[in-house]
Amino acid sequence: MYNVVISPSANADLFNALKLKYIAHELENPQAATKLADGVEACYEALADFPAAHELCRDLVLVAH
Repeated sequence: MYNVVISPSANADLFNALKLKYIAHELENPQAATKLADGVEACYEALADFPAAHELCRDLVLVAH
């Protein structure tokens, strides 16, 4: 299994600022927020298990991290 590294800003954008807080609080749908978080976690796990199933990152800023 490979180690998937999620940048702090990506994690904050997804889980705190953009998706989960908005869905759970603004839309008042915590179940949907939980389902989204679980889906993202499943994607991270699949990436760790099968990294060759995905194209390498071409973004020079992201590659530098």
